[in-house]
Amino acid sequence: MARAGPGADSQLSTIQGHLTPDSQLITLNSTARERSRGKEVPWDSCQIALFVLAAAGTAGPADQVRDAEAAFAKAFADRDQAAFFAFVAEDATFLSPTKTLGGKAQVTESWSRYFRDPKAPFAWRPERVVVNGAGDIGLSTGPVFDATGKQTGNFSSVWRKQGDGTWKVLFDGPGAPACPPAPR
Repeated sequence: MARAGPGADSQLSTIQGHLTPDSQLITLNSTARERSRGKEVPWDSCQIALFVLAAAGTAGPADQVRDAEAAFAKAFADRDQAAFFAFVAEDATFLSPTKTLGGKAQVTESWSRYFRDPKAPFAWRPERVVVNGAGDIGLSTGPVFDATGKQTGNFSSVWRKQGDGTWKVLFDGPGAPACPPAPR
């Protein structure tokens, strides 16, 4: 069995001091100890790294929608039209207070004007995200800010999970004005 380098025992005791006895499954001396069976199973650093990466890659559907919305907003802020419109579903409907855009072609034609200037005219960020029980439809809502950073409204976007596991905007808007601050 491989042994960790010098100082590993002191590192281990420091880390173990922060864990409960039942949670100590992987130790720095490259050994995983099954406490219930008392047998040792060797783990190398690659196995531990793969385990950590696999655990990190298991974001739930709401986190996936939040990440998609954030990437959608970032593409807009970065002025990356191709990335922005890649998030729009072919059958998307975007609603403004006065107009309904049906299909990706209409959305692309109308929203391309927002990419004319080097600085984005507005920005947004997801704050509340929910997903249906089937995990294939999500709702993202949050504040919209003008170019100076002042909140001017709120957005809502409905996302649909695609066959390849990505998320695309199905419905966007019409949004709502920003609520006045609550009285004190």
